Amino acid sequence: MNKHNLLSFFQAIEKGLILAFFACLPFFAIGQNSVVQQDVSLKPIVYPNATNGLIKFKGLRGETLLLNVVNDQGKTVFTGEASEKEAINITHFPNGVYYFRFSDGQQSFYRNVVKK
Repeated sequence: MNKHNLLSFFQAIEKGLILAFFACLPFFAIGQNSVVQQDVSLKPIVYPNATNGLIKFKGLRGETLLLNVVNDQGKTVFTGEASEKEAINITHFPNGVYYFRFSDGQQSFYRNVVKK
């Protein structure tokens, strides 16, 4: 896969076209114009996973990140902020897999969460 194809692939992920790939991005993030190695000091962790209620975050270095949550249909179901001081209540979400996109304005980080 050449650099152009790889960028197109990651751009498709960014647009929500390839949702299943979110779980496979632990080491790379999407920068503004390129794929860059993830800042290892910023490693968002979502817990508990699986969950039926509150979602908490750690590994954010005390920062507040932008957060978008997408369901397995590609629909954005939550947009807001994530911090280690706040929890997000997803009890009203239907059971399934949700894809969390964290952004610090320069990089995006992806995690998946199972709601049971």
